[in-house]
Amino acid sequence: MKRWRTNTTDQHTESLAENPTASANLGQVTTDHSFSAQPVRYVTLPGKRLAGVSARTTNAIEISGKGCIQGLWNNYFSSEHLPAPEAVRYGCYTDYTDGITDEYTILVGHEVSPNESLPEGLDDILLPPATYAVFTSRKGPMAEVVGEAWGAVWAWEKQSDRTFTGDFELYDERSLNPESVQVDIYIAVHQSR
Repeated sequence: MKRWRTNTTDQHTESLAENPTASANLGQVTTDHSFSAQPVRYVTLPGKRLAGVSARTTNAIEISGKGCIQGLWNNYFSSEHLPAPEAVRYGCYTDYTDGITDEYTILVGHEVSPNESLPEGLDDILLPPATYAVFTSRKGPMAEVVGEAWGAVWAWEKQSDRTFTGDFELYDERSLNPESVQVDIYIAVHQSR
């Protein structure tokens, strides 16, 4: 499954490394990417249950090169418990300790039904119903577009709208070809939309 071997969150980390003030001074982050640092839409979604592999990390650890996110993607795709290759995949960020400056849980996985039994070795998280600001990347190589989209999130002037109840990258049929990927990043926000 070549499309998933290109690491999306290494690009997320590279974007942080290129913008070292991102976690400390979000309002001052700049980006030279060709798309807007504004969400393309707001949506309200019901809660969902995601299952996959997870770990606790921080952006500082990921930037240092000692991060775990690439390993999670590799472990997930080497699992015997995967849905169909064309199924939607998620990179979900939740259980934030203190926004983006401290620990959070990253889960790489797919959606499962609320009552589904999980095989040993898979973790799950429950995302509450939420309103999301949705950032959509341009089409291009996965190695570029995911980091650019996260750069737009960090450059967004409405960081105070974030709830940190659970954010996620959504990889659907638009990400089947790793050289021409389009990904959505859903950022949980207060419901005053």
